[in-house]
Amino acid sequence: MVESVLADLEPTLTKNQIILYQQISPDLPSVDADATQLWRVYSNLITNAIRHNPHGIEVTLTAEVLDPAIVKRLQNRRMSRLFKRKGSVTSEGLPQSDTNGDSLTCWIRCAVQDNGIGIPPGQQERLFELYARGSRARYMPGLGLGLYLCRQIITAHRGEIGVSSTPGGGATFWFTLPVAKV
Repeated sequence: MVESVLADLEPTLTKNQIILYQQISPDLPSVDADATQLWRVYSNLITNAIRHNPHGIEVTLTAEVLDPAIVKRLQNRRMSRLFKRKGSVTSEGLPQSDTNGDSLTCWIRCAVQDNGIGIPPGQQERLFELYARGSRARYMPGLGLGLYLCRQIITAHRGEIGVSSTPGGGATFWFTLPVAKV
C-alpha cells in the first residue's frame, strides 16, 4: 500500500528533489484498517512534508510493532502523569488501551519524518483541528482539512495520531493502529 502512495507521488517527489527513505518492512503483520483510508493518511502526511518544506529535504517512512507489555507500562506511566499534571500530557506515540479492555493488543506505530523547517509548539497543538492551517499556509492552497481527516481516519480505526517537532529540526508525524487479530 505504501508503495502505491509513493508511485502516485513520484512526480512530486522528483520535482521537489525529495530524498526518500522507505524503511517499512514488508514482513510487518497486517493492521486492522481500511487500505483506502490508510492510503489517504500516508498520502496526506507525505504531501504535507513536501508542501511545507523547501526542496531537497529528506523524508523517512518507518513502521514498527510495539511490544504490548511495554505499551501497557508506558500507558500506566502516562496515566499517572495525567493525574499529576491535570491533563497536560506529552504525546509519546502510544495507543490508549483497547476499547474492548484488551490492554495487550499488539500495535504498529507508523511515522513520516522529515528534516525540514519544523513546527512551532503552539501550532502543533491545533494542527489536527478542523480548518487548522500553519503560519505559512496563506501562501499555499488548501483548506486545513487534511490532518483533521487523518485524525478522523486513525481514530475510527482505534488508533492515535500526533506530531513531534522542533523549529529547525524537522517534524515526525506518527500514528498507531492495532495489529489485525488472526
